[in-house]
Amino acid sequence: MCYFADGQLQMDGYNRINHLLRDVRANQVVDIHPVLIDILCGMQGWFRAYGQDRIIMVNSGYRNPATNAATEGAAKNSFHMRGEAADVWIPDVPTDYLARLAMYLQAGGVGIYPNKNFVHVDRGNLRVWKG
Repeated sequence: MCYFADGQLQMDGYNRINHLLRDVRANQVVDIHPVLIDILCGMQGWFRAYGQDRIIMVNSGYRNPATNAATEGAAKNSFHMRGEAADVWIPDVPTDYLARLAMYLQAGGVGIYPNKNFVHVDRGNLRVWKG
């Protein structure tokens, strides 16, 4: 769906993405930072450029403070609480490959969680860690 065109957010598509990345435990929707959406689109676009239509599965997008506090291993000041992070995976794509792709985009932080089979991406400073 189109969320940005002609230099501005396209509210119908943007609001649909906000809903998809909501805190599902609290059923709370916030404005997701457009750079996070750009990161996710860049990851998906990489596969499309090579003729592969891949769906990004989201473990966690926005988290309100209560949900974040109840999430094992979550940082107290998590980017998730600002709508600036997502924990994702793509079926049949190894976690290390997905992490290298996110690092290649150089758009923010990348956390690699191979034992939990997901990658954290956020719009913060460039950094990499293993969880």
